[in-house]
Amino acid sequence: MSHVSEAAVLRRIIEPDKPLFSPRMARAILQWKFADEDEQRMEMLLEKARQRKLTRAEKADAEAYERVGYLVSILQAKARASLRRRNVAS
Repeated sequence: MSHVSEAAVLRRIIEPDKPLFSPRMARAILQWKFADEDEQRMEMLLEKARQRKLTRAEKADAEAYERVGYLVSILQAKARASLRRRNVAS
């Protein structure tokens, strides 16, 4: 049996290549970013990962940040495509 990745499933659900967001929604999504405290936590986790010193809990945290970041990047790609489609159509 093959492994199904969360990222692949999300990509198929969201379909980033189908630009269907309204301009207002697309602009709102493009403003999404991690909070400063999350950015600091990710930097700390990255440094510990480089040193190969992550605990099991920290590894789970890093993986959670990675999944959320991937989801946001897919949605932002769809938002950019939606705005480009609107600009081409007008």
